[in-house]
Parts: sequence; structure tokens; C-alpha cells
Amino acid sequence: MVTGNNSIITRGEFIDPAIEQLSSKEGELSIFQAGDGLSFSLAHKPTGRIVLLAEYELSSDPNAVLELLKQFNEPFGSYKMGWKSNLNTWIPKALFDESKFSTYSEATLGKGNFAFTEMDEMESVLIHERIPAQLERVAEVYSNLLALPDAGIHATAITRHWKTRPGQHMYIDYNPGALSVTAVSNGSLLLQNTYAIQSEDDALYYVLFAYEQLKFNQDEVPMKVSGPLTENFGLWSTLSKYIRNIEWMEFTGNIHPSNAIPIVELRTNAALIQLHSCG
Repeated sequence: MVTGNNSIITRGEFIDPAIEQLSSKEGELSIFQAGDGLSFSLAHKPTGRIVLLAEYELSSDPNAVLELLKQFNEPFGSYKMGWKSNLNTWIPKALFDESKFSTYSEATLGKGNFAFTEMDEMESVLIHERIPAQLERVAEVYSNLLALPDAGIHATAITRHWKTRPGQHMYIDYNPGALSVTAVSNGSLLLQNTYAIQSEDDALYYVLFAYEQLKFNQDEVPMKVSGPLTENFGLWSTLSKYIRNIEWMEFTGNIHPSNAIPIVELRTNAALIQLHSCG
């Protein structure tokens, strides 16, 4: 496989030797864009094994992602795309009127260029920022392609993960400048919010606010975490003072890691990896 592209700078690339034996028809490529950052993960769909994780820096070329995909030797069996949407809101599907979409989005998110996605599993409609132009070009060329903003990815993957696990669960994806909080009870989505944060104190506030808002017991309801942080990170130790059970949110669905790909990279790229569990 060739992944070079003059419009893209490689930030990191991890390849499992098993990729050489991978049938392209059994491959599933997930693509995630956040600003000028682009990440790929390739999974062997029958087994869920991740055999490629790559991170790139995009140029402003509108065809950069499309040209990169064209440089793979053969098309894969399926493609999924996701992107970072900093502004999101959820509306119960029964209350959503498409003719009033502009009214809903402006009232809840302010003026902007928004779109909506029907999330049937959650019986809701997710209003979010539009797909980035570079991914939109890909969607115009590749048919039967799943495309979801990160809020939809987290909600879908996490609710499916806990569908057969009774009880209440909290999940956070922490990144510099943003905190995604997802709460599930007996497999049903209760809360999915993305907060702009400037400090660890902001993150702590929103986590504790979610526990209080949902009347979750901090000694009983476990919290799973993903993002570019470690157990030695200040936020982790601070949260541990308030939440009794904190663990890594490793993988959803049948996805599992390869020894060739550092586990920290998979945790950091949670939305990208969880995208494999959607659709």
C-alpha cells in the first residue's frame, strides 16, 4: 500500500505486518478529521483487528483526502468517516420537524452552518457542524459511506457497548480544549454533551455536574476514559478523588488492538477507533 501524498505531512504511522495478508475486501477503513489533523485506522472486519493507524497533517487542498485514498492499491470493503464537531445538540426524533431545522439550530447553537443526522438507535436527531469540505469530496465519490460527527460516534459506539450490560455508566473523551461526556443507563443514552474547556478544573466541573444532573452515585457508577492522558496526568488523579471507579475505555464492538500499534495511540484516537463499531 502506498500512502504518500504531497498535500499531507505524516505525523505518525503504525503498521501491523499482517496488513500484507489482508484482503482489501475484508478491510474497513475509518477516517477522522479534526481541524488540520487527519487519522486513518484500518481493521480486518471479520476479526476486528486493527492493522494500521496513521496520523497526518492536512494542507488546504480540497482534494487532499480524496487523493490520499486513491493511492491505496485497491478499494476496501467499507469506508467510514467522522469529524470533530465542536457544536452539537440533540432533539427527540418525535419532536423534530425538518422544516424548522434552521430555527432549532439557531436557537440552540447560534448562527452557523449546521446539518442534522437522524440517530435512529437513540430515537433522536443530532444537529451538528457540517462535514469538512475535504471529507465531503470523499463522500461525493465513494458510495455507501457512513459519515458521523464525533458526538454521534461516541453515542452509537458507547450505547451499543453497554446494551447488554445492565446499570449506569459514564464515559468521557478528554482532549485539550474539549471534553465529551456520554452517559448510558441500561443501554439507553441519557446524555451526550461536548464542552469547551480551558483547564483541568473545567473538565472536573463538567464531569461532576453530569453526575449530579443525572443523580449518578459517584461511589457506584463507573467512569471510562479515553484521550491523550495517562494515569499520571493531573486530571486523572483529581477525578480519582471524586469518582471511585475510573478505568480506560479500551474498545467497543469486536475491535481489538495489534501489538504493532501502541495502546496509547488507540486511546488518543478514540473517536476514530469507535467509528469501526458504528453503522
